[in-house]
Amino acid sequence: MAYQHILFDLDGTLWDFHTNSKTTLEVLFETNELRSILNCDFDTYYKTYYAINNEYWALYRENKINKIELRNGRFNASFKAFGYDNLSLAEKMNNAYMQESPYKTKLINGTISLLEYLKTKYTLHIVTNGFPEVQHIKMSNSGLSPYFQEVFISEEIGYNKPDKRIFEHIFEKLNTKPEQCIMIGDSWEADIIGAQNVGMDYLFLGQSKKERTVNELEAIIGIL
Repeated sequence: MAYQHILFDLDGTLWDFHTNSKTTLEVLFETNELRSILNCDFDTYYKTYYAINNEYWALYRENKINKIELRNGRFNASFKAFGYDNLSLAEKMNNAYMQESPYKTKLINGTISLLEYLKTKYTLHIVTNGFPEVQHIKMSNSGLSPYFQEVFISEEIGYNKPDKRIFEHIFEKLNTKPEQCIMIGDSWEADIIGAQNVGMDYLFLGQSKKERTVNELEAIIGIL
């Protein structure tokens, strides 16, 4: 059966989370004088924060922490890695980060050319574990919104990827079946396992020898 719907992840798949996040954090690192407080340079701090942020998102996906614990905890944990503990500064960093990062507009290379190609052949949708107050801003400011019919956000639905219930909600909303959809994302744990949980086809965006993997978005044009 031919695909009718393409479900895209947002962060790291279309919106360049790594670049946009790093650019925002570098400014906050300097304005909050973390260089002297933590006694390290930005690159050292960022590598630590990046790893901790991934750990906290994994905990959030598994419903082991809530949104506030994710947002503030990742910053204070990154401070603690350098022997510094300051929850109030962590909250300040988080608030500034959440206010500034969604307005960054760097997209993954090939995003617009791929969407231009796909929009005439399929109905496109976003399914993201991000939060409503920032995901819509990202899409609007980076020019992504016009390409997508529906934006499915885990917090609004009540289940995080890879929970099959978020996908079951999507199928019901779109009045479609798993075999009529394909999931495209950069997280094996959230996007690909989520697709596998409901018997949906997928393409994994990343550096992997696993089947159904593409290492750049424009390669998808040759597949779909």
